[in-house]
Amino acid sequence: MIIVIKIILFILIVIIIRMIFNYVSEAEYKKIYNMKELIKFTEHLQIFSCEMKMQINEIIDKYLFKDSNIQKVCKELNSYINLSKNNDLTRDKFMNYIKEQLLTPDEFNKIFIQIVDFYGYSASEVLSKKLAYIQTEMLKYVNEFQIQAKERKDFFNKISILIGVLLAILLI
Repeated sequence: MIIVIKIILFILIVIIIRMIFNYVSEAEYKKIYNMKELIKFTEHLQIFSCEMKMQINEIIDKYLFKDSNIQKVCKELNSYINLSKNNDLTRDKFMNYIKEQLLTPDEFNKIFIQIVDFYGYSASEVLSKKLAYIQTEMLKYVNEFQIQAKERKDFFNKISILIGVLLAILLI
């Protein structure tokens, strides 16, 4: 009977440790989801502002956001574009706001914030090229981040099993 209890404890400890590491990995995949959603919005912004000549507030109102935090960030983007004096304080405030809402990395946020620098100041052809460039840069960053996240998840899976087994052996 004691052996059965020890086996059950052993299995439960391994599972609990693994679940903790899976939770950490899920947080990274949520960041990736948010970053991809911002890329889709940027593409949508490029199409509707450059080809259809719509204002950014109309584009934001018509875009179907999958996440309310992304919608908040895009509405803030609109207000920062309209109120922006392009000073560093404004950029830093907006970058911190994005980080708080979406938990995305600073490097990605710096790329996304470039929209504030030139949106509304450029001709539609130039704006289209700049938005395409931002999209490309964001995609590069997301792809690199995805690879790193997958490597970390694999590492966490291996470590979680080892830690779980070690803890189970020590406790039993």
